[in-house]
Amino acid sequence: MCVPCAYDDPMDILQFKIRLLRKNIKGWAININVNIRKQKLELLKEFDISGREMARVKREREDEDH
Repeated sequence: MCVPCAYDDPMDILQFKIRLLRKNIKGWAININVNIRKQKLELLKEFDISGREMARVKREREDEDH
């Protein structure tokens, strides 16, 4: 992603580049956080399903014992 810089002063050019970098890093961090949130939800669903299955098996074993 190449954005043309309209500045001539070296300090202005540096600030321009730093602003672009910060903008890109912010977008990258947002994407990372979204991915982490999705993975977390998937794991919570998986654990919920596993927990329900374990409870069902436990109830079946208890019913067999009686």
